[in-house]
Amino acid sequence: MPHDILIFMGMNLASSRPVVRQRRKRLELLLLLSFFLCLLIGIGAFGALWWLRNADTPVLLPSLRQSLQPVQISRPLALHQLSGDPAEALAYQAIAAGELDTAYAIVLYDTALTGGRRAALYQKLAVGLRAAGQMEQLAFLSRAMRATALLDPTLPTSERIQLLIQSIEGFLAAAQPPEALDAATQAMRMGMSAPDLLPAQRAEIFTRLDPLARQIADPFFTQQIDELLRNPFFANTGAALPTGLFMLSDPVETAPELDVATARRQLAAQALVARITALAYVQNEADFQAGIAAEQQELIQTLLAEDQLRRAALENTANTDISLNQQFAILQEYRNWSALKVRIASLGFGFSLVPEWEANRDALLQELATITRNLDTISEELINRQETEVDKAAMRVEKLMWLALQSELGLYPNQPLDELGNQLRFAQDALAEQGVPLALRVLFDSTATPPGIRLQDNNVR
Repeated sequence: MPHDILIFMGMNLASSRPVVRQRRKRLELLLLLSFFLCLLIGIGAFGALWWLRNADTPVLLPSLRQSLQPVQISRPLALHQLSGDPAEALAYQAIAAGELDTAYAIVLYDTALTGGRRAALYQKLAVGLRAAGQMEQLAFLSRAMRATALLDPTLPTSERIQLLIQSIEGFLAAAQPPEALDAATQAMRMGMSAPDLLPAQRAEIFTRLDPLARQIADPFFTQQIDELLRNPFFANTGAALPTGLFMLSDPVETAPELDVATARRQLAAQALVARITALAYVQNEADFQAGIAAEQQELIQTLLAEDQLRRAALENTANTDISLNQQFAILQEYRNWSALKVRIASLGFGFSLVPEWEANRDALLQELATITRNLDTISEELINRQETEVDKAAMRVEKLMWLALQSELGLYPNQPLDELGNQLRFAQDALAEQGVPLALRVLFDSTATPPGIRLQDNNVR
C-alpha cells in the first residue's frame, strides 16, 4: 500500500475517534436526562394518586383522651372510686357538685357503664358542659354520643334519636357546623329507616330536626327535612338487630385473696382522701405532695399488689376447668381493670398517682387493646356455639358493632375503624342472606366528619 494512503487512513481514523466520543457522550446525556424525566413523571403520578385518594378525606380528629384536663379534676372526689364508690353514682354526684371534669374522666374510662345508663349519663354531662361553656369537651362528648347512638343496638330508638339530637345541639354550641350536619344526617336516616316507628313518630323526629337544620344552614339538608315533613310515610322492610351477646357471660366467684387485696386498696384510697381533705389549706404543690407521700405510697403498693393478683387470675383461666361463658365474664372484668390503669396512667384522678404506670402508658394501652381482642376471640367461639345460623349471624353483627363503638370511644386503642367497617359489611350481608336484612345498616364512611361508622342511606327518594 502506498505510503500516502496509509498516512491518509491514519489521519482519518484519528479524526473519527473524537466524533465517536462526542456522539457517545451526547447519547449518555440523553439517556440520563430521559431517566430523570421518567423518575419525575413517576413521582408526580404517585403524588397525584395519593392526593386523589386523600383529598376528600377529612383529617382525623384527636382522641377523646386528649380532651381530659387533669388539673381540673377533684382529687378527693375522683379517689372515691378507688375507695369503692360506684362509678355511675359518683359521676352524677360530680355533675351535681359542678365538678364536670371529674365526671368527664369517669365517663371516658369506665367500661362497665353500658346501654341506657351510659346514654343517660352522657346527656346529663352534656347539659352541664354546655352550661359551663366547656365547648371543647362538649364537642368530644358529642362525638361519643353520636357513636353510641349509631353503634349500640341495645338502646331503644327513642334514646338513640335523643342522643343524636343532643349531639347536634352540642356541635352547634361548640361551633362545629360540619359535625352538626353529619350528626343531623344520621338522625334523619334513623328517623327514616328505624323499623319500630309510626309515621307520627317519624314526623316528630323531623319536626325536631327542622329548627336545627335552619341553624346548620345547609340548603340540601334543609330541603330534605322539608320534604320529609310533608311526607313522613315509609314502607320499610328491614328488621331491627336482635341482641343478646353479653347475656352469654357467666360470672365467676372472686378468689378470697383478691377480695382481700381489693379491700386493702379501698382502705388505702380512703386514707389518702382523708389526708388530701386535711391538707386542703396547703397552697404549695411541693408541700402538698410531701404531705400526702405516705398515704400515696400505701395506695401505690395496694394497687400494684391487686394488679399482680388480677394478672395471675387471668393467666390461670387457661389452666382451670371453667366454661367459655365464665372466661367471657373474667375477660370483661379484667378489661374494666385495664381501663382503670390507663386512666391512672393518664392522670385521670387529677394528679400523679402511680408513676410506674405513667411511664408505661403505651404498654397499658396495648394491654387494653389485647384484652379487647381476646374478648373478640372468646365471643366468636360463643357465637359459633349458637343453635341457629340466624342467631350466629346476628350476634356476629352485634359483636362487631360493639368493637367499633369501643374503637370510637378510644377503648379499643389503635384498631382501624375501616377494617371493622369492612367486617361489619360482610357480617350484615351474611345476616341478610339468613332472611334478616337490617333496617339500620352501618358502614364505614371515609367522607364523614370525622371518618367513621355511619348509617347507610337506605331510603333515597
